[in-house]
Amino acid sequence: LWLVDGKAEKCTLSEAATSFDRVTPTSVWPDLRLSLIGRSQAENALLAMDVVEGIAERASWSVDESTVRAALARVTLPGRYSRYHIHQTTVIVDGAHNPQKLEQLFETVREIYPGKTVELLLGMASLDHAEAVTEKLKDTSFQVSLANFEVGDTYTRYHLADSEAFQRCFKQQGLLIPPLVDDLSALLMERTQGPSPKILLICGSFYLVSAALPILDQMC
Repeated sequence: LWLVDGKAEKCTLSEAATSFDRVTPTSVWPDLRLSLIGRSQAENALLAMDVVEGIAERASWSVDESTVRAALARVTLPGRYSRYHIHQTTVIVDGAHNPQKLEQLFETVREIYPGKTVELLLGMASLDHAEAVTEKLKDTSFQVSLANFEVGDTYTRYHLADSEAFQRCFKQQGLLIPPLVDDLSALLMERTQGPSPKILLICGSFYLVSAALPILDQMC
């Protein structure tokens, strides 16, 4: 399969979109706006566009730029930087669960909200990457809490990774020992109240994401 090998240039992030120029050996598409947030999402979009154009070249049909622009602007991926604005609080929910993805997520949040206090609720499915994840948190000023509850439905319940063992990883890294959160609904209700703007980031496991999204959908 022949690929175009596009590159993302002038990539910028905002609360609402990722903007970038798509540059190929034969063309430039300026100021593309992707509703998914993050530089890695721009790279994913580029790969998708390259594949489509490669298929189009082999099948002898053309790719309409306006259609591509419209698709990028409205694409959604629940659980990947899903954003909610409730009263004065911005809640971001992301399924990032390994050190690489979490580092990218942390960098994205810091870039969009420079200098602002970020409250982080972290809940991982296992502690396989706990040491590496806590190492990444050394470079942030996030106020961290750890999820300490079961997630799932009536038929399948799943407890997130041992939160007390996770606390010990923070202690070993010389970080503040984060408090445990036993009730996700109560935390969301508390954090979304009051007049002061807040940023709450929920991540670490798609199990945690699956618990947070329905609650937030009902609150909006």
